[in-house]
Amino acid sequence: MKKGRFKQFFTSENLADIVVNGRKALIIITAAILFLAGLGIFYFIYDDRINSDMLEYLPENTSTAEGINFLKQHFGIKGDAFIVAEGEEDHKLLEQNMRRLKEIEGVRQFLWYGDLLELEEYSKNPYLSFLDIEADWEVLKDYLRRPLPNGKYNYVALMLFDYSPSTPQAFKILDTIYDEFEDGSVAVSGMTAIAKKVMEDTMREVVFYILFGVIAVSIVLFLTSSSYFEPVILIVTLLTAVIINMGFNLIYKSVSILSFASAGVLQLGITMDYAIFYMHIYKEQRQSLLPPEQAAKRALKKSAMPIFASSLTTIGGFLALCFMQFKIGIDLSKVVVKGILMSLATVAVLQPALAVTFDKLLQKSAQKTLRINIEKPAKGIIKWRRIIAAAAILMIIPAYIAQMNTKFSYLKIYQKHEAANEQQKLAEKLGNQIICAVPLKTKTLNHKSYMDEIAQNPKFSAILGAYSALDIEEERLEGILDLLIKDDECGIEELQAITMLFKKVDGEWHTLYLIEVDGDTEDAKAFVAHEHFDKVSRKYFDKHYPLGILTGVADMAKVTPQDFLRVTLVSGGIVFLVLAMFLKSFLKALTLVLVIDLAVWINISLNYIFGSSVNFMVYIIISSVQLGCTVDYAILLTAKYEEAKQAALDAQEAAARAITQAFPAISTSACIIIAVCLSVVFVTQNLIVKQIAQTLARGALVSYIMVITVLPCFLVWFKKRKKYLGNGDKLTSVKKIE
Repeated sequence: MKKGRFKQFFTSENLADIVVNGRKALIIITAAILFLAGLGIFYFIYDDRINSDMLEYLPENTSTAEGINFLKQHFGIKGDAFIVAEGEEDHKLLEQNMRRLKEIEGVRQFLWYGDLLELEEYSKNPYLSFLDIEADWEVLKDYLRRPLPNGKYNYVALMLFDYSPSTPQAFKILDTIYDEFEDGSVAVSGMTAIAKKVMEDTMREVVFYILFGVIAVSIVLFLTSSSYFEPVILIVTLLTAVIINMGFNLIYKSVSILSFASAGVLQLGITMDYAIFYMHIYKEQRQSLLPPEQAAKRALKKSAMPIFASSLTTIGGFLALCFMQFKIGIDLSKVVVKGILMSLATVAVLQPALAVTFDKLLQKSAQKTLRINIEKPAKGIIKWRRIIAAAAILMIIPAYIAQMNTKFSYLKIYQKHEAANEQQKLAEKLGNQIICAVPLKTKTLNHKSYMDEIAQNPKFSAILGAYSALDIEEERLEGILDLLIKDDECGIEELQAITMLFKKVDGEWHTLYLIEVDGDTEDAKAFVAHEHFDKVSRKYFDKHYPLGILTGVADMAKVTPQDFLRVTLVSGGIVFLVLAMFLKSFLKALTLVLVIDLAVWINISLNYIFGSSVNFMVYIIISSVQLGCTVDYAILLTAKYEEAKQAALDAQEAAARAITQAFPAISTSACIIIAVCLSVVFVTQNLIVKQIAQTLARGALVSYIMVITVLPCFLVWFKKRKKYLGNGDKLTSVKKIE
């Protein structure tokens, strides 16, 4: 549809007539869609459509992605669990539990201390004496059974599933493990355990995100609206859009838990302005003594294009996330952009119908709005404009450098607490392991030398593999494996454990290593350790396939700077083009983008200044989201400035008036985003969701301050009067919330 036709369609009498005259039918249809969306949300949750495994969103060319694909395809490692259970030295009672765990449907491989004893006993069989295999079983025994201060032992079991980590089937297996040990003397770690905790904890919180977000918005609206009933219409309109958007996630094969949890509150906070703006125009028309139906039609026509123009910058900011290599950006973008479109639809269809239907309540519940006179501060800002502008310019380089040097976290999803017992301590340590598949044939030396070199880094406390126990040449071992195992299936029960450590891929035997990582997986020593592991592995093998938290963190650290640069450039470019089109001034558009970009850099640099880390996804996402969401503040103030200049005021007076007139609208908009985000901060335990909300709230505040104080000081230099696309009132009306 051509631009002129698009505008004609949205401002036509026919559309307004359909919406207003058919309001009862539209309300019924919306209610039906809302009901179906509710069913859609329920089905979406219980149909395995929400993914809580963040590693799956890494680019295909990373070590983690390659490791996941190789280990899934050839070793059957889809989901896993490291089980730590307390037991006596004779482990007879524990053996019964372990045998029942082996029989759980979906368990592909299982290895524990008892299996090792059986394998050791079987190796002494005289019929196998011709193999002449020397094995030091004590190394493996020490790994799978560890003494406790109370005289008992922690027994370690490794379980591999047929199901991916973020699936109900995998979660059910973990539930069965805990049910098997009713006394609580068991702990479980691994990819599946992390995915299960993220899923369950976040899903418990999602309803509270929306609930507290609505309460926060209601407080702001009741303080700033001219009617007590007005906030009800606004919230019903946007909450309907939020629920429909969540239900319409059914069109996607899957959505990340991060997107599912945060999209609703983001949508509520960033699109509430659309509903406020329509309501402002509607009240304006009613004050002109137009009847409700005519006022609703006129308001729909007058607000359609400004709201659409305002939404373009926000959509552009989120679309920039699609250029991230880390695919969580595409995932979040597709959910939130759809939500913005849903909000536009409900504001255009549902809100006019509600406004007309409840017009009498709107008029009867009128109240005085909160007003703050800032004429004197506005004049003071313009008076000191040169100092303020100079200070802003001087901040650009330090702020950019500081935000680039901010410390990042990657897979820290929850605040770390002291482990409750010895089982949890060991399970957490095992959960940090690197699982790595390598060929049996080495490029240099042998597997013993490989293990010795890996162990040279003190961050690696233990390395477990076949060569931890065996002392045999690689070629001879391959011959034995070909003899004992056919088609990757061991025909002898006692040798089932071997299939966990060896697999033949494309005619070449591969083996698994488990490498224990001590302490934090995201500190400087951890990165050095992973670099050491990668360097040694490349020295010994043509290809290695690692998987684990440390490898995931290392991959994310490599991707982050590139993704940040891409998202910053793309989001800035999209917003710049939208602004240049409406402002008809490249220089002015560039000024607005740079002011908000500076606000973004200041926001991120505060983490560096206070020595706190920020999740890398927050760092990337906020660079585009803050720009897209808060550049509207700059658009409004610029529109007010141009409007004041049209009234023949000089540049300084026009800038001061622009601050005064834009202040209520910008304050309301900023307060809504801040309130919604802070409500999430106080509810969630998920560090990533918390940091996104916290950083966006802080970013809205920083952008608000920058637009009110810094932008007018630069606008004064634009003294020539301009109109926007030949329509002087188009941008003037954008975000006109009073």
